[in-house]
Amino acid sequence: NIESIFLKNSAIKDIAIIGEQDPNHYNGQVPVAFVILNEGYDEKEIMEKLKEYANKFVADYAIPVEYHVVDKLPLTKVGKVDKKKLKEQNNEEKSANRIFIHEYAGNISCSGIRSRIYQRRRSCSCTGAGRTRPDN
Repeated sequence: NIESIFLKNSAIKDIAIIGEQDPNHYNGQVPVAFVILNEGYDEKEIMEKLKEYANKFVADYAIPVEYHVVDKLPLTKVGKVDKKKLKEQNNEEKSANRIFIHEYAGNISCSGIRSRIYQRRRSCSCTGAGRTRPDN
């Protein structure tokens, strides 16, 4: 699976990849990664390296379009990553950002709001209007 490919990278302590609904994508979903970095790695620096790593080792359709750096991943009662919970958190965050952007659209940029999310899209996707094909 995709996660096992990323776990071979020394910068990644743990990772979970979920599918985010995207009606403009050919299969209706795009991959979104939640990453826990090992100590000593700079977020911004490593995100560029992870994108390069993904482009080299992961099929185009499976490369995450967003990378969220997190401190921990939610777990189920049996200790597996709770991807349902991750999807809920991701949807809540996007809804909150969408409202914020609509209220203050003239005064801010999307990159200022979501500084810990590293996107591969060519344009802002916070409102859904800029959904484009991921860069290769």
